[in-house]
Amino acid sequence: MTRSRPRGLKKPLVLAIAVALALAAAPAAATARIAGISGVGWEHPPEADFRDVYGPRGLAYRAAWFREEPDVERDRQYALANQYGVLILPILVQTYRPRTQTQMDEWLAYVRSVVQRYPAQRYWEIWNEPNADWSGDYDFYGEPAAWGKFVRATTRAIKNTKAGREDTVVAGAFALDVRGWEAFVDESNTSQAISVHTYAGPSTAVARINAADARTDKPIWITEISWREDGSGNQAANTRYVLERTPGKPYFHFTLHEFDGIYWPKELAATPATLDLLRLAAAGGI
Repeated sequence: MTRSRPRGLKKPLVLAIAVALALAAAPAAATARIAGISGVGWEHPPEADFRDVYGPRGLAYRAAWFREEPDVERDRQYALANQYGVLILPILVQTYRPRTQTQMDEWLAYVRSVVQRYPAQRYWEIWNEPNADWSGDYDFYGEPAAWGKFVRATTRAIKNTKAGREDTVVAGAFALDVRGWEAFVDESNTSQAISVHTYAGPSTAVARINAADARTDKPIWITEISWREDGSGNQAANTRYVLERTPGKPYFHFTLHEFDGIYWPKELAATPATLDLLRLAAAGGI
């Protein structure tokens, strides 16, 4: 049945309303951002990754810097990043959560030593998915207040070591696919940014990222996100969908290589089409 326009509603107004609705539904305008690849676990990336993948057209690299590793490996990664013009985001982490004061003192000594060793570094991420229930003594699962005490002390150690320098401390790498992440975000208010992970479908991933954004006044960094490539190009399509709806947010795809074939299978690794989208995002084209 054809409906006539309500009497008194002028055509220009109808057009204006239609344009406004279309703009509200469309993805926000593209803006340049940090975009790149998140490494996995104890990954020791070869020089070729920095030279051939990260360096060309400005891809960043997120590196897990475990306290248990020797300085020589961090030095190697940092030197390669500088050589090929790659922004590196170190994750400051260790294999267990500090529970005693002695353990906490050892942890903070490590943080200060790393920050002093790389004085030009401006970005630091603290820990990885503390709200996820990993086995062993690695996390803070179910204890957001303990996490808050830990992250505030770590942020303070970085800031005090770099007195007068405006480093960005990115807190948490919270798993948004795990219930209860909100309390962990609330406890991270002294850091300069909040990082999040999600492996949900693209529309759900965007909804969860937006929920984190609404939870805090800190910038949101997406430091792990990926989908298994099924041979149809779905990974790149999903990547474009999320990039278009999260303008300006740093974005790290997980990962570049297969690591163990179980937790990090090769189907999660970035396809050439996904890498092209990340480069486009880094240049402000998406």
